[in-house]
Amino acid sequence: MKKLSILIVCLFIPLSSFAGTGFAGSTLGIAPLFGRSAAVSGTYSTNQKSADILQPGMVYGVSFSRRLSSYYRIEVQGIYTYLIFKKADRPNVLRKQAYVLSGIVFSNNLQLNFRRLTIYVPLGVGIYFWKYTQDGPASDVILYEGEKLHKMSPGFSTGLGFSFKINRHFSVFGDSRYHFILSKDKFFFGNDFTEQGLLLSTAGFRFWF
Repeated sequence: MKKLSILIVCLFIPLSSFAGTGFAGSTLGIAPLFGRSAAVSGTYSTNQKSADILQPGMVYGVSFSRRLSSYYRIEVQGIYTYLIFKKADRPNVLRKQAYVLSGIVFSNNLQLNFRRLTIYVPLGVGIYFWKYTQDGPASDVILYEGEKLHKMSPGFSTGLGFSFKINRHFSVFGDSRYHFILSKDKFFFGNDFTEQGLLLSTAGFRFWF
């Protein structure tokens, strides 16, 4: 409950910016998201680190932006990814156990501009829905000590990205963001399952209106 309360306070900042800005030069942007995901921190059990047992996967999503100035942009992302267990770490080699993650992430992006090139640092908070499944992303949830291994958790993200302006309405971009998901729950999952960290790298085209 404490984690959720902190997250709600953090979310208020970017949400209030969407509602209350009056900056004359602001523009709206939309971008489809495609890229790669990888587990980089966290443990699944005592002897299993997430980075060691999960294969890199694909990430999909959509991004909505509002540019408030040359140096500041706010953004909302919807993301979805899944990572399959490596064959050697599957409880059943005939099934493809998976870690499935979706989320809504609100970011404040700080920008530096060099003519057409923009370098930005996203600072975000999000709500993440995650689960471990028995055979692919659409299958039943794995049971862990009698409990279904799934939950909604708050989290934070940061990273580094670039954008290159083609014209007034069109730009290309690429970024990598580290998402730290506060998924540890001793009551349900014990001490061995910890907070999870994922690196999501995406690239594509952003359309401005």
